[in-house]
Amino acid sequence: MKIEQFTAYRTPAPGDLASLAAITPDLVLAFGSVSRMAEPGLLEALRDAFPATVLAGCPTAGEIGDLGVTDQMLGLTAVRFDQPGVTLATTDLASMADSFDAGVRLALDLPVEGLHNVLVFGLGVDINGSALIAGLASCLPAGVAIAGRLAGDGGASTRTLTLSSRAVSDRQLVAVGLHGPRTHVTYGSFHGWKPFGPARRVTRAEGNVLFELDGAQAAAEQAHGGSEASGDSLALLVSCVGRRLVMGARVDEEVEAVAAVFGCNTRVAGFYSSGEISPLLASTECWLHNQTMTITLLRESA
Repeated sequence: MKIEQFTAYRTPAPGDLASLAAITPDLVLAFGSVSRMAEPGLLEALRDAFPATVLAGCPTAGEIGDLGVTDQMLGLTAVRFDQPGVTLATTDLASMADSFDAGVRLALDLPVEGLHNVLVFGLGVDINGSALIAGLASCLPAGVAIAGRLAGDGGASTRTLTLSSRAVSDRQLVAVGLHGPRTHVTYGSFHGWKPFGPARRVTRAEGNVLFELDGAQAAAEQAHGGSEASGDSLALLVSCVGRRLVMGARVDEEVEAVAAVFGCNTRVAGFYSSGEISPLLASTECWLHNQTMTITLLRESA
């Protein structure tokens, strides 16, 4: 498994993507601000650079990558599997009431042979994330795990979109099927805040003050699993925008805690989202989370 990344404050020029294209990736993930993802010419540039590659992504409430946590940037992560097996499904969401049926349509559009994991990218507004998951799960083969994220828009919750090889759209839902026999996907999630000291009633406050973060490193340890991998590994980190609004300048700390668990052979990508989709620990049963750090670790067995 090989991974290359690109990060910039603009739509990439053809030469910018040479190192990513050199590994002939099977999958390119794109995360960035709404303005970056909606820029005219972005999808065309990606199609030209990666004509045979599955493209998927969505905007964020803050990007996570090699540079830590950034804003108003575009981050691309190119992945080549030693034994490839990546497929794409998309559907348009008619309304919030269509969420379950949209999940069904995505599931039915994915080939089932060898399918073992699905990554889903949904809109961050006007969607029922739990119903989307339920629709997907109702038509996928038993044992197929679902993970994903709902797009962010900097915390505004007004307009989001998704990107795929087929379109950039504010109605599109995207699912990526993983079929590779040597591809292993593990998950970790941890949520909430740890209180300390006696309970108090707030009678006066100014802004938000974070007392203690609980779970960033615990989620990484859940996902790590300890098995050996061939080549690079990719940790997809998705954390709730609410955590970022509360944590402020300390957001880099949870990313650093995760990176420390995985080590130098694991590349990190992801973002702050409007909703996190991940299985529960030691289960393929999937839930829509809130105020949660979720980690999806992709690697190939040696």
